[in-house]
Amino acid sequence: MKCHLMQLYQLESYKSVVFARGGPLWFGSNNRLKCSAVPVAAIVANVCYWSAPLQSLYRYFIVCRQKTLSVYTTLAVQLAIVIILGIPGIPYFLDYTPLDQSPKNLALLRSLHAWANEADVADTFCFLELVR
Repeated sequence: MKCHLMQLYQLESYKSVVFARGGPLWFGSNNRLKCSAVPVAAIVANVCYWSAPLQSLYRYFIVCRQKTLSVYTTLAVQLAIVIILGIPGIPYFLDYTPLDQSPKNLALLRSLHAWANEADVADTFCFLELVR
């Protein structure tokens, strides 16, 4: 069993199918929960993108209002962002399917030059069909 300490996220789209994989921390390759790495990676990335505007907010309170925000307020703001971004991420988790359950989409991903010789494509990727 592999254990990844860092979140690795790879995304590929081809012919209206999105292929994605992330580094699952504890789920095996045959478990549907391995697709949870996809929305988790999106939430983590968005929290990182929100860090600069939040720093501006904190600086506003320190410089203009001369008030230091408490640790609980800071955590509450970060948690609110995670919740706001997590709610749209849940349907994406439900729509992603492990790639090893679709031979047609596995062949489609293997037809791409970048993934043709990759050994663990079927075990690590999930897919989402954009057009049904």
